Amino acid sequence: MFRHLMENFVQRIARIVLIISLGFVPSEVITPQETAGVTYYVDAMVGADGNDGLSIGAPWKTVAKVNRSAFSPGDTILFKREGKWREKLVVPSSGTAGNYITFGAYGIGADPIFDGSIIKANADFSAWVPTVVSERLRDGGFEVWDSATKPRYWHKVELGTSAVNKETVDVHGGSFSLKLTVDPSNSLAAAVCSLHMKKSTAVTLTLWYKTAAGKTARIKLADSGNNACLKSDGTWGIPGTAINLPTAMVWTQFRINFTSHSLYRDYTLMVSRLSSASSSILFADVSVVAIEPSDNVYKAAWTMGAGLEPMIWENEMRLVDALFRNSVYRTPGSFYYDSVNHYLYVHASDSSHIATNGKAYEIPSETENIDDDENEYISFNHLIGRKTYSDDSTLGGILLTGRHNQVLSCVSHGHRRHCLSFYIGSDSCLADGCMFYDSAVTSPVTFYQSGIVGHTLKNSDIYNGKSRIIIIHGNVQNSIIERCTIHGDSAHSAAWAVETFGNVSGTMIRYNYIYGHARGLLLATNDENLSMYCNMIDSSHFFKPTRTLNYFAAIHLDACANSVFYNNVFYNGIGHALKQENNSTGTIFKNNIVYGDNYISVESGSETDSEFDYNLYFNATGTPFNWLGTACSFTIGKSIRGKMRIP
Repeated sequence: MFRHLMENFVQRIARIVLIISLGFVPSEVITPQETAGVTYYVDAMVGADGNDGLSIGAPWKTVAKVNRSAFSPGDTILFKREGKWREKLVVPSSGTAGNYITFGAYGIGADPIFDGSIIKANADFSAWVPTVVSERLRDGGFEVWDSATKPRYWHKVELGTSAVNKETVDVHGGSFSLKLTVDPSNSLAAAVCSLHMKKSTAVTLTLWYKTAAGKTARIKLADSGNNACLKSDGTWGIPGTAINLPTAMVWTQFRINFTSHSLYRDYTLMVSRLSSASSSILFADVSVVAIEPSDNVYKAAWTMGAGLEPMIWENEMRLVDALFRNSVYRTPGSFYYDSVNHYLYVHASDSSHIATNGKAYEIPSETENIDDDENEYISFNHLIGRKTYSDDSTLGGILLTGRHNQVLSCVSHGHRRHCLSFYIGSDSCLADGCMFYDSAVTSPVTFYQSGIVGHTLKNSDIYNGKSRIIIIHGNVQNSIIERCTIHGDSAHSAAWAVETFGNVSGTMIRYNYIYGHARGLLLATNDENLSMYCNMIDSSHFFKPTRTLNYFAAIHLDACANSVFYNNVFYNGIGHALKQENNSTGTIFKNNIVYGDNYISVESGSETDSEFDYNLYFNATGTPFNWLGTACSFTIGKSIRGKMRIP
């Protein structure tokens, strides 16, 4: 009964804090102060770059025209709603403190879109070609070794003094072959690997082998349950069936065509020898190829820069990036990019013919949508940026490198990297009333690198990061995150709402609603003067860890100094509300509500100048505190600290 009452009480308190912190009192949206300037219009449908652009009746057409034009402080450039530009906006001029240059929208309908992609026509796709079924047998089968005695994709079987080793002298078609040496007692020497094959599919198995005079090599292909084995005539036989290969004193190819079993997908392939005491047999260049149907997976020639990774959309749906070329065949709604041969393979979501299904396939062609190009006093209003790709040196989405710039009521999504970047050189920029989501490999928002100061992210919805939602790193100072909804994907074990590292200082996180993260709200490393207050934090969706529960916390301070936490509500799962380690000193944790199975963990060296006063703790039983490595109850915790108490 008491627990039920406490749960209801905490939920009521959480709602009150959420109402106060997220302000169902509308916050004021900051708009630039502007004097009368010139207004330009851009219309993707009926515009023409030969127009003067000064009226709705004579608009420009392209973003390129905007990029090469000069603007004056106070000017406004408006893009027609319902318009789409497959171009990158690069700001050509700066405004001034009292006269921003504004890039916005006019008309009715959806906000203007800056698409970082191009449409790949259905006719550009040609038929799917035969592909290796098992990616585990790539690189010639025996070409990849983790050490002189350990092949990467094969498991060695060595009985007695028989041995399985890398051969570097007697090879075929590569740098290495596999050598099976049998001891005088005819003990087993073999190598085994796993295969995955689609049911009832035409397959070709080839390999090269070499034996001594009168000696016999053998292969055995069986389903993983050893219910059926491949016979030399290409049919499936009883368990234990193996194929004996004729004596071959020079390198000889063995080839067999067969149809994979109608019941099984998983197989093992073993290469070995028939009883041949004190003898050696060599194998090389194993290849398992399936002639896949050409009616559902297609490829197109596509070349990207070094280090770049593509994405692809089908009718606005982002397809899954298959890890291997063969896996795209088995996965509708996926793609694979062959960066060596420069082909893009695509499997339609409904397995239809890409060349004839009439769906639109888009491939990114830009690294950013909007770039202020180090100009200052710029305002971006009601614009949408999406579908960019990048390597790790470019950012994607909206890139801010200037001073006093504003991103107001914009949407940025569907990027390989960041949707919004407060980047090197930027200072005192604002993002207000925006949505940033769906970054494929990293966080939707980043505050990045030395020298950037005083940025604010507010009243925005940020979610669907690959691992973190917001990253602040590299000597960034005095950033503010307030009145935002920040939510993640608990399926990712590394999903923090906010991660700060690299001597970040003065970060303030306030009035936010944060939930759905696999590890928690904040991971801070080597930072100082962090403050958090009036946040509603639901960390009940923790990823179920294989490590100790002590590793996971809503807030994890690692070698931080002088962090302050006031008036927050923590609704915890399995982890602590706060964990301090590696001499994270000077932490003040006051007036918070903590509801969960664990409360606070403080490691040795982190207790200095730290205070835990006037907090309310609910729900936990047993030993929810961890003090200097010792798990303890509330009563014991109070006697140790003297400050862990309910007022």
